[in-house]
Amino acid sequence: MGSINLSISIDATPEVVFAVVSDVENSPERIDWFEKVELLTEGPVDVGTKWRETRRMNKNHSVEEWEMTAFESPSYFSAYCDSQGYDVESTRRVDPEGDGSRLTLAMTTKPRTLFGKLMTPVEWLMSGMMKSIVRKDLESTKAYIEQGSST
Repeated sequence: MGSINLSISIDATPEVVFAVVSDVENSPERIDWFEKVELLTEGPVDVGTKWRETRRMNKNHSVEEWEMTAFESPSYFSAYCDSQGYDVESTRRVDPEGDGSRLTLAMTTKPRTLFGKLMTPVEWLMSGMMKSIVRKDLESTKAYIEQGSST
């Protein structure tokens, strides 16, 4: 099983940070390699909300379907995705930090299929790339919020 746990300080209240990161439908506004996000369920974002996101990964596209598995505003949410033979759980946690917030993104992957299990010995090759992607997600979110695009 692989895991990533990175965080960043953001100069905004936890309520503002959580409102932005939990607005999955508008993720392409703050993360430029997200091409589009389609909500697959109606109503406000909460446990059970499903969406499909299309990301640009180098010259390729990655399409993943996610489902919200936990949602506790303005503190955290978790989502699950079945991705290319892996179970993926992603959690975003927002904690007060001084006058601002600390946003933490934690992701765990667990191989589910034979292909995923066969890839386990080389997961370390992908971990650096995944950390870089998560770090860029956090930095893009920070820039978006601190530039006032969320208000």
